[in-house]
Order: sequence, then structure tokens, then C-alpha cells
Amino acid sequence: MKTFYFFLFITSFSLAQPFQIGTLNVDFVDSSRNNRVVNTRIYYPANTAGNNVLVTTLTAEQFPVLTFGHGFLTAWSAYANIWEAIVPQGYIMAFPTTEGGIAPSHIEFARDLVFVNNTIKDLGTNPTSIFNTRVHPRSGVMGHSMGGGAAHIAATLSTNINALLSLSAAITNPSPVSSSASINIPTLLIAGTNDCVTVPQNTQIPIYNAITNSPCKSFVSITGGSHCQMANFNFNCNLGDSTCTPAPTITREFQHQILNQFMSLWLDGFLKQICQSHLTFLQTMSQSPAITFQNSCEPCALSASSLMADELTIYPNPTAGEFVIDKITFQNITFFDLSGKNYELLSTEGGKINISQFSPGIYFIKITTIDNKTIIKKLIKK
Repeated sequence: MKTFYFFLFITSFSLAQPFQIGTLNVDFVDSSRNNRVVNTRIYYPANTAGNNVLVTTLTAEQFPVLTFGHGFLTAWSAYANIWEAIVPQGYIMAFPTTEGGIAPSHIEFARDLVFVNNTIKDLGTNPTSIFNTRVHPRSGVMGHSMGGGAAHIAATLSTNINALLSLSAAITNPSPVSSSASINIPTLLIAGTNDCVTVPQNTQIPIYNAITNSPCKSFVSITGGSHCQMANFNFNCNLGDSTCTPAPTITREFQHQILNQFMSLWLDGFLKQICQSHLTFLQTMSQSPAITFQNSCEPCALSASSLMADELTIYPNPTAGEFVIDKITFQNITFFDLSGKNYELLSTEGGKINISQFSPGIYFIKITTIDNKTIIKKLIKK
């Protein structure tokens, strides 16, 4: 696991927005908790923006559900920047408005996130619902601050959640540190280096370190970013932000730009299972001057995009330096490590590939065949 630091330059990242945003305000009733009413704002892809409009007919694809937990005393409406970035990319986002008071129950909020997630997925098989046939079988849970901590708890309460993404997660009760020890799904934590409300060293880093059973975990820290700049301006949140130091050294707009870039790539990789998106996520982490990161993750492309992998043999593997790729003709080959960092191949002689200059460790070989198919294989350098 490595941390890289970059202070060079940043290029802009623009998101294509093929869908408009439909809106639905609904009271879901959880009969298993004394008919608890969970008011929820739902945003979904539509042909035209508006309340209670139909799900888009521009495509027949199904959309993953993301339930999002708001921060302490922070209204759901402060997160318009999140749903405006994610929903047009083909996601259904749901924001429970519960536990907004001065003494919230974190465990009930986590249960609300799970309940809403399951309920919307059920609507995907309900012929009377606008979501009938339009809900993807994979779903995720997200949250900011208190809602981020609750999202970590929620991920341990259901086997129907496939991915977890938290923003500046706070320490809640139950603790997301202890809860995270049993998390076994892909997880991304995003924080700001100048977060003085939930200081990363005291909150997100212990949470990240506690995640020991996930097949893939990543931590992205936005340089100069703050706690409340994860969302739009909100008086209560910004009041807390203004009482501590350090202050943010980047604008809210720039923090949103970086946030959107990493969220979009990661969600596409793990919920839509577009493995090239996850490869791009890893490569962007290793190259971006706007963040530092930690990562412990094998690219999803290793399992999901390994076309013709059985037809290819690499030997010897592990290797001390030279190896051969057998049974296939390739036109291009690239190497990257667990962090997504690319490595240049210096020499190939007599059909042998020499990586003696590489440090010992685990690498992945991305091979492009002469008919433009992609194969990814693991290689161990002794």
C-alpha cells in the first residue's frame, strides 16, 4: 500500500450528462420498525426534468440505486452537487431526510439507508411503480459526515449493498471504525486535507485501516479540501467549519470538480462494472496533482475484462526478471501496480520480456491483441 504526493497541475474533468433529472418525494413506511415513516427524496434519470416524471425512455438500461446519508444538522438539499453530478450518468439516488435533529440516532439512520435501498430495489419489480424493470441489481450506499459514518454501519447491516462510498465520514455511535472491520465490499473514502471538523487522522484514516476484509479499498484525500465543501453551502455546516482551522485552500467549485471525477469513475467501475472506469480511476489517482491517496485493490478488470485469459500463458511467474507471453500475438503491452501507476517496458529480446528494473512486488500486465482484445494478467516480480 503506497501514498503518492503530486503538486504539479490539474486538468479539467467534464462529465457527459445524457439524462435529465426526475424528482420524487415519498414517505416509505417500515413495518418492521413500528411503521417508521422514512421521508425520502429520490432523483432519477428522466427525459425531462421535473417532479413525478417518467424514468427515461431514451434507453432500456437499468440504473443502480445509491442511498445517501446527510450530515449532522445538514439538510438533504445541500447535496444537490452530488445528485446533479451522479444521476445524469445513469443512477437513482435516494436521500432519506430522517434524523435531522439535534440528537439523531445513528443506528436508525443507518437502518433507514438500508431500508430505502431495499425498498427502491423492490419497486424495480413492481408493475405499478415508475421504477418497474429499471432498477439495476447492484446498489450502493453513500454519505457525508454523520451520514458517512452511518453509511459504514449500513454496509454491515445488509448483504444487498455492493459498494460503499463515504465523504468526510464522522465517528458515529456505533463507531464506523468497529463496524468497518466486517465490511467486505469495495469501499472508497474521500476526505479533505484541511478538514478541521472530522480530522482525517482521527476519523477517516482509522476507518480505512479498520477495513481488512474488503477486496478493494481506496482512500482519496483532496489537497486543501474542507469538510463542508463536499456539499453546497449550508449555514449549519459552514458555521462549524468556520470555527476551526485550517481553512480550505481551494474553492468549493474546484473541490467539487475533483470529487465528481473520482466518484463517477469509481461508481461506474463497481456498480456498473465498467472495468475500464476502474482502471482509469486507479491511473487518475496515481497521476493527479490535486490529491494524495492510499489504495489496496486489484483492478476489477482483472476478473471482469480478462478476455481470452485462458488462452494466454505467462512463464515463469513469479519471475526474477525475464518472462515469456505464450499462445497469443500482441500489439501492445503496459504494466501497472496495485496503485494504478504505469511502468515503462524497457526491452523485449528474442520473445522474452525483461522487467529486471522493476522493484519486487505484484504487477498487472494489460495486453492488447492484434484484433484489439484486452487481456489483463497478474505477474509477480521476485
